[in-house]
Amino acid sequence: MALETCAAAGGHADGLMLYINTPARYRRAVERFRRAAREAGRDADRLPVSLLIPTFIHEDLATARRAAREFLVHYAGRPHYAKTFAASGYAAAMERVAAAYRAGDLATAMAALDDALLDEVVLLGSPSRIREGIERFARAGVEWITLGPQAVATDSLARQAERMIALLAPR
Repeated sequence: MALETCAAAGGHADGLMLYINTPARYRRAVERFRRAAREAGRDADRLPVSLLIPTFIHEDLATARRAAREFLVHYAGRPHYAKTFAASGYAAAMERVAAAYRAGDLATAMAALDDALLDEVVLLGSPSRIREGIERFARAGVEWITLGPQAVATDSLARQAERMIALLAPR
């Protein structure tokens, strides 16, 4: 979501739901949202903010990364997300993705999405690794984390949702 949109939401919306953000981008968006809410005379601290994080559960990290790349490459190929990722420190990767898209080379576009970018915007791997990622986002200030199950290897989205509930739900 564009920072300008976050500001508009602060003045009018009942809350803010962000998607595919680095922790630093999340903090900037929330700051913009809350500042606009205060300027509009609203109680900014009472307005909820959440982050929906695409989640790829698989014991084999390489398999989870492959699924995450297949998912994320389509976002990275869109101007808004490419601009957002570039502003979050991944400009070179976004240039490689754009060049690969222009050449019609999806495999190269996917390869341009390095592990650091994946680790900043999605949760992937084993349940314990995903729990560590949830803690990392929480330490970075994310107030309300929503996990978004994604298909991985032979697991459908529905199967991933079932696994998420069984393996990651609070006990």
